[in-house]
Amino acid sequence: MNVIIKNGRLIDVANGLDKIADIAIENGKIAYIGDIPSSFAAHKTMDATNKWVIPGLIDSCSRPQVPHPQGTTLSDEATAAIKRGFTALCIPPDGDPIVDTSANALRLKQQNNASLPAIYPIGALTTQL
Repeated sequence: MNVIIKNGRLIDVANGLDKIADIAIENGKIAYIGDIPSSFAAHKTMDATNKWVIPGLIDSCSRPQVPHPQGTTLSDEATAAIKRGFTALCIPPDGDPIVDTSANALRLKQQNNASLPAIYPIGALTTQL
């Protein structure tokens, strides 16, 4: 799907960018920044005036409660994170259950059925921390 994001403040520290620009995305990859050729056919156009367009954020200490008292799942929390711009969640070992075995880490990764955000369980160095 081809998308144009218009008038967003593009911030990309890795590439030294901080400017208002249009962005064309073709098949999930940035095709053009700035002047977009008139031949580019967009399926969707979004107005990002007064909004930032940035690389995905990483929550380096996400503490989802699994199972959550209100009945939400890790997948629900991951969906909420992606809607707010987080493309990766690092889950520390001191949750419930403690991530002190490869089985507990794998269980966390398997509970998120979406491809994004990426789930990175951080394992404990010792049993029961």
